[in-house]
Amino acid sequence: MKIKELLRKVKEDPEYTSLDELSMIKKAYIEIGLNRTFSPVYYFGNTKTMQQIYNLARKPIRTDDKADERTIICYSLTKQCQFFFTELGYECEVEHTEDTHVFNSLRLHNGKTIKLDLQKDLEYIQTGRRTRFFGAFDYDAPWFYVIPEDIQMQIDSNIGYPNKDGRYNDDKLEEVEKSIDELSVSDKIEKLLSNPDIIEMTKDAQFMQKYAFFYKMLNKLFEENMWQKVFIIPCEMRDDYTSIIYVKDKKYKQAFIYSEKNKKYMKVALEKIPELEEQGLKVGIQGKEFGVKLLKRDIKERLKELEPTGR
Repeated sequence: MKIKELLRKVKEDPEYTSLDELSMIKKAYIEIGLNRTFSPVYYFGNTKTMQQIYNLARKPIRTDDKADERTIICYSLTKQCQFFFTELGYECEVEHTEDTHVFNSLRLHNGKTIKLDLQKDLEYIQTGRRTRFFGAFDYDAPWFYVIPEDIQMQIDSNIGYPNKDGRYNDDKLEEVEKSIDELSVSDKIEKLLSNPDIIEMTKDAQFMQKYAFFYKMLNKLFEENMWQKVFIIPCEMRDDYTSIIYVKDKKYKQAFIYSEKNKKYMKVALEKIPELEEQGLKVGIQGKEFGVKLLKRDIKERLKELEPTGR
């Protein structure tokens, strides 16, 4: 939804005007977050590229057109939120942390100020889980008003988040984790990536939020040396495929490629990846990400194995 349209709805539509203040604010917060994605060029870029994007993001937003940009970094998203809530008459500021991360502070009508960190909440919003950074406690900023957990749940119920049943996907995720906990690496990967609940909760997530979700899942589900066996590699977004998970454990070698058309990871034979590259697939954003060299080396070995032997 465009910012201009969202502003109109908040001011005029009973869907928003019938809500209490905190519910209205959170409903708008979630609406903004549903189609934003963190910039892969920034995340995977070199220092110079990151600095250029960061400097551009610091420019003030004066029109709703600029507030509609979908690919963001923390600075540009806080500027969008500042523009949106200021247009609604709120005092909304961009706050800085020591590590260059930024977030918003928003003063409520009762004078209390809450912290909003939408960039950190994008992954949770887009996968239908509890938000972690809306009116939450921050050890580094204990002066903000903290919205109690029971009120947070009531707010979510008021706005129908994440669904009419009021069931967060955190619960489903925990069930999936328990069901595959004792499996081998290969079985765990196959069960995780083919699980209907996982496919459903990630199908509408944007590129970087989807990547972050699976990265964290892999990190959580496997032993400490898992990154010697499992690699998640971003792909440059061209037409369809956006990331590859490559598993190399003992005799098991298998690549899974995420298809935006099919909204899930699909098995792909190593020897098929060069064909996809000819069609426009780029393995890695910069081509230097962890696992790219290993995957390409194993592809070469597989192609050599398939070469006909002469007599």
